[in-house]
This record gives sequence, C-alpha cells and structure tokens, in this order.
Amino acid sequence: MADPETLNEIESVQQYKDFISLYGDQILVLNFYADWANPCKYMNNVFKELSIKFSNMKFANVKAEELEEIAESFGVTAVPFFVVLRSGQVLAKLSGANPSELTEMVTRFSAEPFSPLEKQESAVSIEKKEQDLGLSRTYERDENADLNTQLKKLIEAEPIMLFMKGTPTSPKCGFSKQIVDILNEHHIKYGFFNILADDKIRAGLKEYSDWPTYPQLYIRGNFCGGLDVVREMFNSGEIQQLLQQTDILST
Repeated sequence: MADPETLNEIESVQQYKDFISLYGDQILVLNFYADWANPCKYMNNVFKELSIKFSNMKFANVKAEELEEIAESFGVTAVPFFVVLRSGQVLAKLSGANPSELTEMVTRFSAEPFSPLEKQESAVSIEKKEQDLGLSRTYERDENADLNTQLKKLIEAEPIMLFMKGTPTSPKCGFSKQIVDILNEHHIKYGFFNILADDKIRAGLKEYSDWPTYPQLYIRGNFCGGLDVVREMFNSGEIQQLLQQTDILST
C-alpha cells in the first residue's frame, strides 16, 4: 500500500477538496486511472516511485470513472491521464502510458518556476469515417439544429446506434468496452457517437432517454437500455428477435 505521506488516494469529491485546500500552494500531481485499464497498472507503479523520489511535491491517485466530475474538469477522456497543478492553475497535462514523458514532466516542474498552462479548447467534432473493420461508424452532430432535433438525427443515424464513452477501438470506460464486446461478439453492425466529445449531447441525451448513465443503445430510434439491460436482452434472445422484426440482420 502506498505511503499516505507520499501518495494520496482520493476516493471522494470531499477528499479532493481537502487535498487541494491543504496542499494547494504546492506542486500537485494527479494520476487519473481505471482498474480495468492494463496501461494504468504499470503507470501506477511508475507514479508511486515518482511520489517517493520527489517528496517536495504532492501526488494523488484519482479513479477517473468513480470521480467523473473531477476528471471532466481537467478534460480527461482517456486513462492514464496526468495533471500537474498549483494554486488551482494547470501547469501541464499528459495522456497515455509513457513513463519517460511522465518522469520528465514531473522532474521539470519540481525545479521550474510556476507557469500556468494556457487554456486550450478541446476538439469536439468527430471525423466521419469507417472504423473497426466496417462494423461501426461514428457521427457528428448538426451544429445548426436545436438540441432535440440533433438528438433525434443522431439516434436515427443508423438502425442501431450506440452512445458510448470513447470509440469501439478505444473505449474510455469499462461499461462501454463491455457493450462493444457484446455487439462485436454477435457481429452486430452499428453506428456510434462518442459522448465525451460533446457535453451538450452528453447531458441532453440523458434527459431525452430518461436514463442517467452511459453507454446507451438505440434500435430504430427506440431506446433499449444500458449495459446490463442490453446484456440481458442478448442472453434472453430478445434483441435477436427485435432485429428480425425490424429487418435488421447481423453481419
């Protein structure tokens, strides 16, 4: 178990607020990770070693999916993801499992003067292209339409539409990964939309479907459910019957 004096485990929003309040004037390094992501397991060890080596800085692990509000505030869309900050200002960000880059970043800010990172706008548009060996397509929303019209167009963009975190080749949460695995296992052709790329769609679809979480699956514009519901529908054969009734065939 990590030494609490060198590596903090943040498990709630309140713990995060306390951490920032207590150490905010120091250089802080956050490690956003997920238990299911193999790259995180290796980088967690690297992060722990850095926390021991650079005792003049404060390090903390944060589970990205469980503390989604915190992760979103830093623009985390993939794990592992690392943030260096001080006095509420972001100094640097690093996405991906790259030990040498993480070490270089931490080393640099352990000695360099305070210099906030300039705010950068994140890309929200998604390139329309074939992905995953032709099994899925990704779609972008119509900026000129009102929100409900945008949602309806997206939901009906393909006979089967999946709204997920990330993409089928790079899911950003365990639930999205599992539903992609289920669809691929049954050779289902589907379109998808990465809700992490568009906050308006992400929030609006929750109200539209009256369903608070992602992923969400739609067939012929009708909401089927999230991971557990979809899994049960496949296990019971209900989805297979629905696909036949709506003239949607698996590939």
